[in-house]
Amino acid sequence: MSEAELPNIEQLTVDIVDDDNSGRISLTRLCEAVGYRVRSAETAEAYLQMAPPETPCCVIVDLLLPGMDGLDLLDRLRHTRQWIPTIVLSAHADVAVAVRSMQLGALSVLEKPTAQSTLLAAIRSAIDVSRELEAARQLADTVDSLTDRERLVLDLLMDGELYKAIAQQLDLGVRTVERVRERILARTGYETLPPLIRDIGMLRGLKRRQSQHELPTGLELRSTGRRLRGHAHLLADSEEL
Repeated sequence: MSEAELPNIEQLTVDIVDDDNSGRISLTRLCEAVGYRVRSAETAEAYLQMAPPETPCCVIVDLLLPGMDGLDLLDRLRHTRQWIPTIVLSAHADVAVAVRSMQLGALSVLEKPTAQSTLLAAIRSAIDVSRELEAARQLADTVDSLTDRERLVLDLLMDGELYKAIAQQLDLGVRTVERVRERILARTGYETLPPLIRDIGMLRGLKRRQSQHELPTGLELRSTGRRLRGHAHLLADSEEL
């Protein structure tokens, strides 16, 4: 593999859950060869005992595992690991299994044996989603850290209120409201208000679903990550974080 094909390594992690020793070793060597940090487990139960990764990560899960199978692991991960992007491998996947895997949060379902180029492309895509979901979490944390005045102004802006109306409701000058808006944009890493309002609305919807245990599908995870793609580097560079 050429240097240009190597991922931009910041100690990205690939977790592998597969009871087949030779397959697990092969996947480990492939991922380590392109620079990923690899952790592996033979069973779903053993993997759940491992600490969640602290870096952008994806999980490769074999569908047929002893004890808790791959689908059960996907369901458990959705409720305990905050949407780690997952790739499912199976020698016997049919359409129903693929659909169920995606409903449980899998980004890709690949049939064994899988070409190395196909698997590496799926891993890169999953890592990208992991990065972007982390940016989404950072955005949520930044919004939570806003001052009371900033949150009040932001909530009214999200309700569609104009600056003059906000100023009247909060007993502020219009220019003060504009300065608060500028501080909100600077802290969240956005240049304009509409995409910030859109993304905060999306994140609040996801948080409501999470609190009700109605977690997003793999396609929704990919869409969420794509929406935050343009802001991930801004959030990472923010001094407020």
